[in-house]
Amino acid sequence: MPLSPSRLLLLLSCFAPTCWAGTTLDVGVPEPNTLASMAQAVLQRAYSKLDIEMRPQVLPLRRALLMAEAGELDGDLMRNAAVLKDSPNLLTVQVPVAVAVYSVYRRGDCPQRISAAELADKRVAYFRGIRAIEMLLPAQALLAASNSWDALRHVQQGITEYAIGMQNESDALLASHGVKNVCRIAEPISITPLFHALHKRHAALVPRLEAVLREMDKQGEIARIWATEEKRAFDGAQREVP
Repeated sequence: MPLSPSRLLLLLSCFAPTCWAGTTLDVGVPEPNTLASMAQAVLQRAYSKLDIEMRPQVLPLRRALLMAEAGELDGDLMRNAAVLKDSPNLLTVQVPVAVAVYSVYRRGDCPQRISAAELADKRVAYFRGIRAIEMLLPAQALLAASNSWDALRHVQQGITEYAIGMQNESDALLASHGVKNVCRIAEPISITPLFHALHKRHAALVPRLEAVLREMDKQGEIARIWATEEKRAFDGAQREVP
């Protein structure tokens, strides 16, 4: 949402250590998934240490990035470094808030590995807007789906031979829907650290948030949050199996 002129002036002039206390930041987030839950949990903890409220705004992936870049949001939950390089108005917080492990799925038996070159002349379903996948394969190889489950259903129904998705979320979806005829190729196709980003008007906040995240990482707090969120997702998936 657009900022009022008075709030914008306050944020632009805010350099004192306590100036951010009580501030609320609107951050674009994707539809609920395991990876987004991991990143949100990390950032909610980090922002709370700074007495800042992070208010998630659930939006389609591309729209969230465009709104953050335009300053209509205060920031974007998580992107890979290559995407953020193309967003000059966004400042990267240089501590990963999540790590996206992208894996390939197919029906029948799965080999140990498959390369991007081997997939380039195939038809591959994926969740529309995931730039890491769009940068991995040529556009003609990709079939965009509305979400991760739809991408897996394309494989299950034989619409495409392969799907690429975030491993933890895709595994949980297959388990929760009791799908038995779709397997995961063992070796991930890509492992990508994901970074939080803030609009450049919040430049003074970036190093402070970065310092908090670095300390959390050093103390193992980020890893524990990731493990908790991943376990929560898999426990939930097991309970949903028909």
